[in-house]
Parts: sequence; C-alpha cells; structure tokens
Amino acid sequence: MKIQEFKNLRQKEDKELLTSLASLKKEITKLGLEMAMKKVKNVSLLGQKKKDIARILTILRERKTING
Repeated sequence: MKIQEFKNLRQKEDKELLTSLASLKKEITKLGLEMAMKKVKNVSLLGQKKKDIARILTILRERKTING
C-alpha cells in the first residue's frame, strides 16, 4: 500500500473501513487456499494483505481511543 492510499484510508468512515477489512480477510483466505494448491506466483501478496489489515485496525483503534 502506498502512502497516498494510506492517507485515503484515514479519510474513510468506520463503516467503509470495516467493509474493506472484511473483504481483505476473504482475500487472505482465498490466497491461503491458492498457496496450498501452489497456484499463487506472488507469495508476498499474502503478507501485503496482512499489513493492510493491520493498518486498517490501527486506524480504527486510534479513532476509538480518541473518541472514547
């Protein structure tokens, strides 16, 4: 994820972040299955998706602590 995309995440609402979080989790599941079947050529994609999830969760936690 590029810096600009990360800044765009901060501008999204919580509902949008939660929907993108759910879709990323589905993608990770799908990638895991494809990796087990050795269909994935870009293995680092799984790590990138996990980092994206961590970024989204970080933003949500920051908002939760700020807003109470």
